[in-house]
Parts: sequence; structure tokens; C-alpha cells
Amino acid sequence: MKAYQKPIIQGSVLVGSFALIWFLFQLINWSPITKHKKVDIVSEKKIGEILWEGIKQTEKVSSDALVLGKLDSLVDGICLSNGIKRNSIALHLVEKNEMNAFAMPGGHLVVYTGLIKKTKNSDQLCGVLAHEIAHIQLNHVVEKLTAEIGITVLFSLLTNGDAHLIQEVLRNLSSTSFSRGLEKEADIKAIWYMNKTKINPIALSEFMKIMSQEEDDFSNSLEWFSTHPSSKNRLAYLRKEASKYAKQSFRSPVSGNEWTMIQQRL
Repeated sequence: MKAYQKPIIQGSVLVGSFALIWFLFQLINWSPITKHKKVDIVSEKKIGEILWEGIKQTEKVSSDALVLGKLDSLVDGICLSNGIKRNSIALHLVEKNEMNAFAMPGGHLVVYTGLIKKTKNSDQLCGVLAHEIAHIQLNHVVEKLTAEIGITVLFSLLTNGDAHLIQEVLRNLSSTSFSRGLEKEADIKAIWYMNKTKINPIALSEFMKIMSQEEDDFSNSLEWFSTHPSSKNRLAYLRKEASKYAKQSFRSPVSGNEWTMIQQRL
């Protein structure tokens, strides 16, 4: 065999081997191997239930029927106006002075009484609720947890129910922020939700403005900021998005006097 023919034959063998390996690779059913790397709907719902049980064991859950009823009606309005299945959102009210609200897997939406006391009107609270519902509908919650704590940790919740692990996951959800990309996506979707619900979307930017002014006031427990980073740029695009609907007619879902009465109950 001539010397120059050897590289040609070797190259042909290499190409042929690669083609054969690729063909065999395509024949393999990888679904059983990769299935565990994605949180399906059933698993997500179960994880959410486990985390909510963890909250109930460590926090005081509100049983105030009047406040819960009003809060529920606000979520009803957002869901009904935007084609969201109401039973996909599990609303919870926790008696805690921290100004916070956060979403959990399985459609759980946790609201602290401190947030209700801090908002100036029902429109502002609806802005926050719309933002958290957007996180749920856009599947941001699982995306965040998968990226930050890992899929293995999430699935371990389903098997061992370790209390320390549950609290670590809850801490991640309630005290660490989403990425700015996910945050902006939820903000813009919230503005859309509010407009469809006939609630003035400028209320969300007004709420953010008030909170940004108090951000450095350490006498206030502004926990919502730790989960929702504030910036001038964020306020700018919130105003810009809200301005698109400036000519629309809006209404407040709860009157000023009724809102004050609800806050006083807390």
C-alpha cells in the first residue's frame, strides 16, 4: 500500500466510525435517563405542598375571614380577567410584619400581612399580586430553584422531607432575588394583567417608587426588596409600560375607606 493512501483510509474509517456512533446514539431512548432532570407538574405540586406544610409549622397563618375574603377576591379578579385558572393559584396569608409576598412551586402564593399594611391602596397590592402570579404563570419559580439549588435537591424533598432542607428552600424563595431578566418579564406581565383587570397599572410603579425611597431606612423591614431588587431602570420601564394604557378607564377594586378598615384589622 502506498504511504499517501494510509491517511485517506484512516480518515475514512474515522468518519465511518463517527457516523455509526451517531446513528446508534439516535436510536437510544434517552427519556428514562433525562426524565429526572425536569420537574413535572405532579412533582412540582407535591414540592409546593411540602414547602407550605413547612411554613405552617413555623409561621402563624391568618384565619381572618374578612381579610382573606377580600384578598381572595383580588386574586379572583386578576385570574378571571386574564384567563388564568383560579384553582391553579393557592393563596395563603401569613401573619408577619415583614413586607413580603412570594411564589412557591405548585402555584402557592404567600402574602405577609405586613405587605397589606404597607400598601397605600388595593391597586398597589394588586400590582404585587399580579407580579407574583406572573412568576407562577411563567414558570419562574421552578426555573429559579433549579438554577440556584439544583434539581437533585428539589427531588430530595420528595423522598426525605428533611426539615432543615425545607427551611433552606423556603429561605431561598422568600429572601433571594430572581434574575433581573425574570424580574423584568414578570413586571411587564403584571402591567398587562392589571390593565386587563381594569386596575391602573401605574400603581405598581408607584408602589416601587415608595419602596425605593425607603430602601435605606433600616427601621423598616423591606423584605420584598430582597426578593425583588429595585433600581431606577426598573422604575423607568414600569412607568413606560404603564403609560401605554394611560387612556384606558380604570377602577379600584376596593374603596379607600374599606381598604383602611382592612389594614386596621391587621
